[in-house]
Amino acid sequence: MRDNLDIYYGLRTLYTAVAYFILLNGLISIDDKVGILSSFFLFLIPIALDYFNQQPLKAENRKRVQNCMWLALVLAIFVLILMMGTAFNDFVKTVWFKFGLWGILVTFIIAAIRDWITFSSPEEVKHRKLVREACRKNVEDHIESMGERLTYYEQEIEKIRPSRERSQRARTGETVQ
Repeated sequence: MRDNLDIYYGLRTLYTAVAYFILLNGLISIDDKVGILSSFFLFLIPIALDYFNQQPLKAENRKRVQNCMWLALVLAIFVLILMMGTAFNDFVKTVWFKFGLWGILVTFIIAAIRDWITFSSPEEVKHRKLVREACRKNVEDHIESMGERLTYYEQEIEKIRPSRERSQRARTGETVQ
């Protein structure tokens, strides 16, 4: 193994593995259909969001990231659809369904280990640093001062408000009939 593995991806791999085995403990102890499906959903959504935010440099890494993101989303949508029809799907409690789907989720642990190794390469680390700096520069370039914001909103209010010149007519206590 490399001496310079990225600590973020190591912690991410550890977190994924711990969550995977916590999910197993839940599947063993839960006998409620909604509880089982909710556990799967809560495991899948953070993985999908994490992969959505990844921007790897190499094409093989981009493809793996896309595949994992879409797999997590498709499985999460499948679980949501099953959650909507809990009155009809008693098979969710069966051992083959719970542990079959749990077995499919080992894909994400394998992918996390592979990400840890491949995203620790000097090229990927340099690419992440460049992306981070570009993002920060973009945010800094678009920061407005409070004075600029106040000026903008004062101009917008002036557009909406009726002109002061039109409302300067003489005011009397008489009503026009």
